[in-house]
Amino acid sequence: MTKELENRILLLYAILNLGGNSNKKEVLDFIIENDLIALEDVDKELLVSRKEIRWRNELAYVRQHLVEIDALNRYEWSITPIGKMYYNSLVHDLTNIDTEYKLQRLKKPNIFVPISDFRVEVIEDIYKGVELSSTNIEAIVLCRRGQGIFRLNLLKLWKKCCVTGYSNGELLIASHIKPWRFSNNFERLDKFNGLLLTPTLDRLFDKGLITFDCNNGKILLSKELKDIELLGINSDMRINLFEENKKYLEYHNKHVFKDKIEMRL
Repeated sequence: MTKELENRILLLYAILNLGGNSNKKEVLDFIIENDLIALEDVDKELLVSRKEIRWRNELAYVRQHLVEIDALNRYEWSITPIGKMYYNSLVHDLTNIDTEYKLQRLKKPNIFVPISDFRVEVIEDIYKGVELSSTNIEAIVLCRRGQGIFRLNLLKLWKKCCVTGYSNGELLIASHIKPWRFSNNFERLDKFNGLLLTPTLDRLFDKGLITFDCNNGKILLSKELKDIELLGINSDMRINLFEENKKYLEYHNKHVFKDKIEMRL
């Protein structure tokens, strides 16, 4: 467990004890008033640029990381159902860390216990059966957004848009072939269930207006798609498939794609 994760469990614990919905001042005051955080002299320094003590600024920044994985709501200091699941996973990790590990932030590690009345079943089906590990839960959540390990693996696998060859990774989308909602947890993280696409191609692929033949990678266009030239699409486009892509594209061809038209040769 890293210092970052210790900060996360502190924030979630404070918010839970304040009723699940609070504000920045109340949460940080709760942590210091209950003597929950271990501070060094440097943590107590005033950041002139922020007009705030260093440790308070640090935890406020950590909150953004919790927002990114849907553990906290974006516009208020309130915990989500995923946040409760994530809190339980952090408690699990804390109780299973190596005895030689020296905690950096937590002064009272024994106070952190799972939320006993919280059940995973209250969350969407996609989170059921996920191993109770903060790392695994974070990977699943970020993967759902096309971020995290899934995106990094696609960048390594394809290196550029697998259709156009465009290589600026910051502008490319990590797109699932078999849609997230119909995939199991292995498929959601499998790099071969993904294409690296430009935003336009990603949108068309996601809507089933284009697909790629699961046998040869050639683009197929839906009869619902009009003015393809204006979209920068042409019937000669194709991807060089990996063998492992084919089963996912077969699903997309059959269940997502909206009727093909004859390709111009």
